[in-house]
This record gives sequence, C-alpha cells and structure tokens, in this order.
Amino acid sequence: MMSSCLPMVSRFFYRPKRAAKELPPASPLPPPPKTYIYSTPVPGVELCVDVYLPATPLAGWPSPTILFFHGGGLLYGARDIISRALCEDALKRNWSFLSYDYRKLSPCSGHDILTDLHAAFTHYHTTLVPAHNLSATNIFVAGYSSGGYLAQLAGVHWEPKPLGLFLVAAQGGKLLSDGYYGVKGEPQELGELPEACRRYLSIPAAEGARVVGPLSQSGEDEEEFRARLQLAGEMWRRGIRLDLLTGIPGLSAQLREYAAEASGGLCLAHIIPHSARPLFPELTLDESFPPSYIVHGDADTTVLPEESFALKERLKRKNVPCELVLVKDATHAALAGDMVYREYMAGVMRFFEGRLVGDEEEEEVV
Repeated sequence: MMSSCLPMVSRFFYRPKRAAKELPPASPLPPPPKTYIYSTPVPGVELCVDVYLPATPLAGWPSPTILFFHGGGLLYGARDIISRALCEDALKRNWSFLSYDYRKLSPCSGHDILTDLHAAFTHYHTTLVPAHNLSATNIFVAGYSSGGYLAQLAGVHWEPKPLGLFLVAAQGGKLLSDGYYGVKGEPQELGELPEACRRYLSIPAAEGARVVGPLSQSGEDEEEFRARLQLAGEMWRRGIRLDLLTGIPGLSAQLREYAAEASGGLCLAHIIPHSARPLFPELTLDESFPPSYIVHGDADTTVLPEESFALKERLKRKNVPCELVLVKDATHAALAGDMVYREYMAGVMRFFEGRLVGDEEEEEVV
C-alpha cells in the first residue's frame, strides 16, 4: 500500500530500460491553475478544482478538456497530485486540464464520492464551460489508481458521457474479487485493530473520524495521513474495503461466506444490494461506456493487473473500443512517473484526438 500514496516520488522506484542520457527531461511545472470551489458538502470541507488553461486558446473553438482524479486508495490525496506530463500534453494542444478533490472513505462512503462526482459534473457545465470557453462536448476523464475508479464511475453515471477514459493502474475493474473482500492470512493472526484505525473502521464511523476532502502528506494533515495510511493496510488485511465503500457492515463477510460455499460458477453479484450496485462499475457499465485507454504494470501488487484485464474483457463483450498497454516490470508507483508516461502512455492523446467531435452547437463565450 505504501507505493500508492507516494506517486510524486515514483520516478525513484522505476526507470525505463535504456541509457540515462536518452531519457527525456522531466516535465516542467505547469502554469499556476485557477482554483474554484465546486462543492461544500459539509461545513468546513471545501472541494476544489484546479483549472489549467492553455496559454493561447484557439479563438472561436471551445477547448477540449481532460478531467483528472488523483489516487490514494480513496483514503488520502489531493488535487495537486497530477500527471504533469499528461497536463503538458493537453496544454500544448490547446486543451484544458482540470484536477479535482473529492471526499475520502470513512466516515464518508462511495455514495458520498458519487455525489461529489455529480457536483463536479454540474459545476463544470454551469460554471467552467461559460467562464473559460471549455467544450461541453469534448470531455475526457483520466484517473490514476483510485482516481481511475472515479473515472469509471463518471463513465457509467454522467450524461452526456465523456468521449473517452484514460485509466492508469486503476481500481474498479474487478471489485468483486478476493483481493478486496478476502482476509489476508489466518483470521486469528490479525490481532487487535491499531488505536489509530479504530475510529474509522466502524459503520457509521465513530465520533472523531474526520470528514476529509483533500488530504496532503505533510503539514497539519500529516497525522491524519499517517493514520489513514495505516488504515489502508488494515482494510486490505481484514478484507473490509467493500464495507467502507458501500457503507454496509458485514458485506465483505457475506461475500467470503458465499465464495467459500459456492461450487462451480461463482457469481457474487446477487450479494450486492440494489442500493449499492451504482458503486460497482463491473455491474453497471453497458454499451454506452466511453472508449477506454488502459495502462497497467505487470509488476503491480497494489492494484492487480487482473482488474484491467477484467475491464478490457468486459468492454470487448460490450463492443466498446478499448486499448490495454501492459508495462513490463512496472510497479504501481512507477506508472505515476512522467518518464514512464512518455515511454508507454503518450498514445492516449492520439486515442482521445481520434474521438473529438464538432462543437456545432457550441458558441465561443466572449
């Protein structure tokens, strides 16, 4: 789990296998963004979006836009953790790049995150489109790790749909798997919950659990971040991530029990209550799901490559265009690096450009 929380230092963990002198330079820092509050879901929690605009937008043409969601296991992270190389690629094409905060698990659930997604969608169309002449049609969504899960939720729930998704080491392709609901090791070896985690791992969360939007790794947030980093490990060991995601205590135990008793074909979908199904892209995506450019490392042990394999097969059955790039020897953290993006992922912009549509019904906002 540690690798998923430190994407900004991922370049220290991985190098493409070629001479150092041939490596491209790191991406420059993007220009300062314009920041908007798009939602205040509870007092004291402001969810913001950073808007990176091209230096010389094309006159008379609404700017295509990439909406980006950061990783962090749905437990930590903030909108300033972006793919700088993807942002640079967008801006140099006169596209815009937006990076979003969203609420984190415990005491919030996936339902709260989905509410934030809808608020972001509404704010984009009602505020940002007219303010910056952004396209209301040419919208693409990208996400790294848990941010890829949000991108898939956007692909399922937003109307009109994004024209394409960019999913990097993304969670959400196979939530109904032992990796999410299975206990790791022998149950008797789990021991007592660490004190720092106890306030988070009850549903509803115990008093003192802080509602978190953006959460950095230092400064006044450092103690909260460290507690949530420990929480991430406990969720994985105890197999209770889906309990916190859905807000349903004991759901993971039900899935484990059924999986242990089932013989032959294993279908866990019927265990998921109707109210929770909107949080499972694998149960809800259909033929209208956006074309997807998927990248995963074959050495990823944080989010297993089988999630991307499962998503690709599901999209293939639905006749949804999809490309999967499997990066040899790449870990989870490696895929957040600018150099790895340029080596293996830069094709995503061609993938997106091939799906641009005319903005006949859009007029430039003067």
